[in-house]
Amino acid sequence: MSSRYSLIPTKEGYNFTTDSGLTYCLYFTSYYLKDSNGDDIKVMSFGFYHEPHKISNRKYDGKIKNTILHAILEFFQRNPEIGLLFFCDTCDGYGRHRKITFNKWHKEANAPIEKFDCHETYNKEGFYTSILVRSDSPLKDYYVSAFYATIDEFFPDIDQSVTSYVAILQ
Repeated sequence: MSSRYSLIPTKEGYNFTTDSGLTYCLYFTSYYLKDSNGDDIKVMSFGFYHEPHKISNRKYDGKIKNTILHAILEFFQRNPEIGLLFFCDTCDGYGRHRKITFNKWHKEANAPIEKFDCHETYNKEGFYTSILVRSDSPLKDYYVSAFYATIDEFFPDIDQSVTSYVAILQ
């Protein structure tokens, strides 16, 4: 991975400041999914934001991507069996854009981490989330199944169910 910014550890994760003066806050928090039996499964959730929130004349800065990917890869080095959720914030109307960017970053990372997205049906409702799991995690199928089961529980009226994922596993 090419150049990146220096990460400053915080209570929640990390901060870093870009060459243009933006301060990024990366955070990891606990989150609970439900498995098919209704039992809670603890995973982690990852997110980030920058301050100031609104900027004009934004220029592409590849070091931001490299820094964020480094933090995620470091998380999986320390926590090889834990699933990591990522929710794309939609409050500013850019949730879909974040999903596209995150998909691109995942492909470019070329790491042994698999990404499972919520179904397109949910995207149409403005909900964009994914779970990341190491390819070699013995709990991968369990986390992914719980991810889809939890989404189905939150959106019971949308015709999409965990059975579509279970069929993929078989």
